[in-house]
Amino acid sequence: MTRDDTDDGRHEATTAERTDTNGTTGSSGMSRRESLKLGGAALAATTGLGAFSKGADAQSSYTTRTLDAGETVTIDLADEPNNTYENVLVDASADGAEFSIQAIGSNWTVRNVGILGPLPSGVNHVIRMNVTDPGGVGTVENVYIEDVTNNFMFCQAQHEGHIDITNSTFINNSRDEEDTLYGSPPGNPDADWGKDTGQGGTIHVEGCYCERIAGYGWRMGSDGSVVENCTLVDMERVALANLYGRTVYFRDVDVVNASLGLRLGDHVNGDDTPGLTKAPRTVVENVRIDAATDVSFNDHNGNEPELVGSIEGNPDPTPPAGAPMSAEEAASGSSGGGGGGSTTGPDDRIVFSGSGTQNYSFATSGSVDPAASIESSDDAGDSSASGIVGNDYTDEWTFDGDLTDLSMDLGDGRITATLDRSAGEVTLQAGSNTDYIRYTIAVTGDIEGVSGIDGGDNINDAGDSVSGGLADGATETYSYTGELLTVDLDEGGATVDVTHHHVLSIEDVSDGATASYDLSVTGTLEKSDAMGATIDDNDTISGGSASGRVNGGTDSYQFSGELTAFSVDNAVRTYVDGEEVVTGSLGGNVADVTGTADAQEYGFTVVGGAGAYDGIAGSDTVAGRDVSGTVWDGSTDSYDYRVGVFVAGFDDGGTEVSYRRV
Repeated sequence: MTRDDTDDGRHEATTAERTDTNGTTGSSGMSRRESLKLGGAALAATTGLGAFSKGADAQSSYTTRTLDAGETVTIDLADEPNNTYENVLVDASADGAEFSIQAIGSNWTVRNVGILGPLPSGVNHVIRMNVTDPGGVGTVENVYIEDVTNNFMFCQAQHEGHIDITNSTFINNSRDEEDTLYGSPPGNPDADWGKDTGQGGTIHVEGCYCERIAGYGWRMGSDGSVVENCTLVDMERVALANLYGRTVYFRDVDVVNASLGLRLGDHVNGDDTPGLTKAPRTVVENVRIDAATDVSFNDHNGNEPELVGSIEGNPDPTPPAGAPMSAEEAASGSSGGGGGGSTTGPDDRIVFSGSGTQNYSFATSGSVDPAASIESSDDAGDSSASGIVGNDYTDEWTFDGDLTDLSMDLGDGRITATLDRSAGEVTLQAGSNTDYIRYTIAVTGDIEGVSGIDGGDNINDAGDSVSGGLADGATETYSYTGELLTVDLDEGGATVDVTHHHVLSIEDVSDGATASYDLSVTGTLEKSDAMGATIDDNDTISGGSASGRVNGGTDSYQFSGELTAFSVDNAVRTYVDGEEVVTGSLGGNVADVTGTADAQEYGFTVVGGAGAYDGIAGSDTVAGRDVSGTVWDGSTDSYDYRVGVFVAGFDDGGTEVSYRRV
């Protein structure tokens, strides 16, 4: 994802724009998400700050919150609606005022927030974060923080999930020693050395700008973490670092004027980092550094850290497009970084229909919008909706994120279906006086019986759908991986259909050679301008198939269904919904992991859903979209998957991984 290096004047304007950041001007326009908040109730829900005022006249409305001198405020996202803190300008510039955010839990968001200091040394970390669920996601998006005396962000060692930090700006005028992100603890080795053992959660930083940071810029440490499309200017100590991660990626990064550009290995313990048996491995691509020292290698137990790729010169100081240049710009969302952009992919659709009367409700980890046929009896929240539909009418909604909860029933109480993503289960219950009633469930991964299953319940050969029935108050529960596709109760009496959309982007590696490609999908297919893609006459679509070529640019396609074929004749980088995927995994649906030595541990995450295919036993597990296991020399573990395998978090453990379609 190469940044557009056109000089747009943003860097030259930053100083002037930052000198006037205490106003309360915002915007009159309401964002899509805010329009569902029914009068802005969510903006009034958070209290306990010194003063409030509502902005106007920018891209989306925001609230200005001014702290009094000596006032201390901590925002705990667990207490916020939908675990989200957004569209807020915090003025903590009063003497002794302290402000911080606790982002601990799963599926939380800090979005469109501007924070102005100086914050005193009592604030250890402005944002303390940790995703406690291995399948959970945390988001820091379109944030501007200026002037702190310690770390802007700190990630706890207990972090097990994934955190995205995108389109944000961090500037420090005090020059106190602090980090933009102290993000290495999730990679802490397992040892008795006074630090908690890291749980391996990943962090993806993209489109961010740092200036005058006196500690570390981006201090990483967990396998599969990524920093890309970022600019760092006037870094007094260290710009980039990978302390422990076996594979950490730095791509399309510019470092302008630093003491040390890239540190590999733990600077504190040097040769004696306890528990670290393998030296860190760092992959760089298009990383340009102007520093007193470009790279520093700190050996570990006699093993020198591995650097894959080379450092280049002539960095560009221009901030990435989308990174806000003032606190107001962040709070209002007017920088363009607060709407999710191409990294989140297109909205999915959920449709409720049927011949009988159906009551339904559902919730997502993102936002929900009405799409069609929504009546006054249907109700939408920020990330949830409910309604009644029947007599062959249809309710249709769009949503982003994951479908986290679902409940649907026939209005006469004959049968109820509930989905709980956190437990990975779907449960069906018949009414107390219900005659035998049939159902069908389909998912993108695997579905397996947990309880109440009998001979009339049949899972198909592929393992991704089940048809069955129940009566007289009986309950049946299934576990599932991946995403829900369909639930059908009483043979069309009540149905829910979920359509998942993705964007595939094909980026040339700028080697001067044209790369020609072909692809096919089972659903809809259309061109997209995601990731700066061009729409060219030489790229053609026919039904569910497309052909084209890239040379120095990017092509993107939005599609639904499965990606059944993908071929390319030269080197490219490929992305799904803005996240890089293993190109060789596209078009396949089975991943074979073959051992080359004893007890090799591996792990990876897929796009659309995963399931056990063959050879799975013991410690081999599939949870949602995540796969992990252990394989021995000469044996093979096989998993089925949809769409592709993400690069972030991929650890082959020294095994041989291949992909095929069956």
